[in-house]
Amino acid sequence: MNKGGPARDIRANGPAGAGNGPAAGPAKKLDRKTKKGLLLRLGGYILQYWPLFLLAVLLTLASNQLSLMGPSYSGEAIDAIAAESGVNFEAVWTNVGRMLVCYAASAVLSYVLAILMILLSQRIVYTMRKQLFEKLTCQSVTSIHIPPATSSAASLTILIPSTHRFQTTWYR
Repeated sequence: MNKGGPARDIRANGPAGAGNGPAAGPAKKLDRKTKKGLLLRLGGYILQYWPLFLLAVLLTLASNQLSLMGPSYSGEAIDAIAAESGVNFEAVWTNVGRMLVCYAASAVLSYVLAILMILLSQRIVYTMRKQLFEKLTCQSVTSIHIPPATSSAASLTILIPSTHRFQTTWYR
């Protein structure tokens, strides 16, 4: 029973003192200007590694193209089975082979893409942390406000991995 203050719904707002984590309650919606600035800053980090980003885009396109070619070969194999003159086994096995090659190549490209996205995300987060550390170390000690219950390092430890989670789930 709540004896010292207004009643609160823990399910809606999270436990007391939850901080900025996922249990802190509903997220505030960002206005258009803030979203635009955030995406421009994240875009700047992504463009620092533009060759990896371009490779990721190309791998995505190639993998999707190969996976979309599979049903076409499957349809041709079915047409060769249902031909009026009888089953054309040579056409069936050729199309089945093509279909398997397309799906296998698509799977390999998707796996390489997942590894590349992890690498890209790790590099971006490393750059963000490095720049933030350099910015903090250049400031005088008196200009940094540290709340009594936490430290700025703990706050940064929470902030940057959540940005990393945003980047890794964004492309899915």
